[in-house]
Amino acid sequence: MLGNADTILSIESPSLVKWRPTIEELANIAVPVDLIVADDTLPVYKQVSGWLAAQLRVEPVRVPGRHGFYYYRPQDLADALRRILAPGASHGVCRWADPPGMKVRF
Repeated sequence: MLGNADTILSIESPSLVKWRPTIEELANIAVPVDLIVADDTLPVYKQVSGWLAAQLRVEPVRVPGRHGFYYYRPQDLADALRRILAPGASHGVCRWADPPGMKVRF
């Protein structure tokens, strides 16, 4: 992770900071959406994830650990992805496509 600091700091971070989707843009997403959030991540990431989850009407998949858990706890990421990608798993979908009574999941 430390070996790609240049990429994170010069390419990824500036792009993410500038990305500000509108509610309308989020509503127009036509594919299933799942959010993964680490329990011990920084409050700002929890706020952003909470806002996205509310707009998309999904419950984030929670994993133990801090931000960057995929690096420090790869097994937790693998377990979360297995739950998300399992046959028959119910995925969060954008609100325009939600059927009445849709079940969202952790």
